Amino acid sequence: MDKKVEIYNIITKKRWNRSEPSLRKDITNRIPEFVTNQKPIKLIGFWGVGPKKKHNWADVASCEFLDKLNNEVKKIYNPGIEFTFIFATQHGIHNGIEENTINSYTKDIERLFKKFNFKYIYLETLWRKYSINFEKINKIYKNKKTGWWNKIENHLTIEKNAENRNLKLSSKEGAQKYYIMRD
Repeated sequence: MDKKVEIYNIITKKRWNRSEPSLRKDITNRIPEFVTNQKPIKLIGFWGVGPKKKHNWADVASCEFLDKLNNEVKKIYNPGIEFTFIFATQHGIHNGIEENTINSYTKDIERLFKKFNFKYIYLETLWRKYSINFEKINKIYKNKKTGWWNKIENHLTIEKNAENRNLKLSSKEGAQKYYIMRD
């Protein structure tokens, strides 16, 4: 079997995924670039922040899980996977998490990531690069037309998630601003 196909099959196995990859075509197009150049396959994801100041068993288990995925890929493709995580610090601020809690947690996770050779970047770095800020998000929010939110697929699920995570806004406002932020 073609190595690129084998890698794709490993990465998309049910064991490693909750659901079907949303960017299937992008994944299949990118793997050959990495393999041809004998470079690690770059995967990027968000790493959420919440009300805890230090990592816990779930953080360690997540890192171990991803490390096992990488080891399975390395059996057939030695460069393996290069994981880079975006610390979702701005999402934490949006949810009302105190900055000192976010800072303590992310510094602790940085140390954990070093053990697994995971890379990281802070979301605020990307926000600065692309001129994103809470003022812009609030301006977009205020200029939305009545009824826009009801047209958003899964808006009730997003509200339910906001109800469980956002400590300072109503579930609806928190969900709407989060949606704008992600958009």
